[in-house]
Amino acid sequence: MPFQVYLTPTTASPSEAQIRAEVRTAIAALGARIEADGVTVRTSEGTQFQLVGNGAQFLLNQLSPSLCQIVFNAALRTNSMVDRGGSDVTPLRMKGSTGAPRYADIGNDTIASPSELCVRLQRNLRTWNRFIRRAQKEGMMGSNEEILEPPAEPGNEPRLGDDSSGVTARCRDVEKSFAKDGFTIVRTVISQNPRWGVVWRADMVSREYPTAPTRVICWRRSGRMKGVTFSTRPLEMFDATQSVGPLEPER
Repeated sequence: MPFQVYLTPTTASPSEAQIRAEVRTAIAALGARIEADGVTVRTSEGTQFQLVGNGAQFLLNQLSPSLCQIVFNAALRTNSMVDRGGSDVTPLRMKGSTGAPRYADIGNDTIASPSELCVRLQRNLRTWNRFIRRAQKEGMMGSNEEILEPPAEPGNEPRLGDDSSGVTARCRDVEKSFAKDGFTIVRTVISQNPRWGVVWRADMVSREYPTAPTRVICWRRSGRMKGVTFSTRPLEMFDATQSVGPLEPER
């Protein structure tokens, strides 16, 4: 699964179209080229990455000096923060940029140069790759790095009022932990999946973003006699084809 690096606009950032244009300008200035598919980019060193979403999301498997320079220059010119997938959630501000976060302000780290950015991203990439290997070992991810989990939507799965397996009870403990963090569960559906067994799904909202619900999926992974596994995802995704609707009432 590629590692994701993306530009997050601040209050001083231009329009999405201008950010996209600046990313392409930064690519051209470093001698990189965008392939015919309009998504794949090849740097002067031969490193390859993809531009997805709004054109300011970078999917990559390796780094190079020019790739880091492209990200640094584009973020600086658009006053954007640099965010990444994985466990390091602290936004990165390029030295010389301005603007405040448009959403929650969790602080940020200042990056003084493209080489410093490369050091931070390389560390993040190593952590990400360790996570992928561990997820594959634990059965959370397949050999092709595909996520192994129940579908986000219950579809036509038979609905359950409750279950005797203990999955629902443990998933409700997960619900309590989310409540402590300020989330409210607005609807739950318990169903029987032919592959995954009992699956508990919930839509929840936070105090800060009551109109942006998140789907929680909770189930017992194969081989686990106790405990459950859960994942979360927004209902509305950057890629509209991956978005899901709100849960319907149990039936």
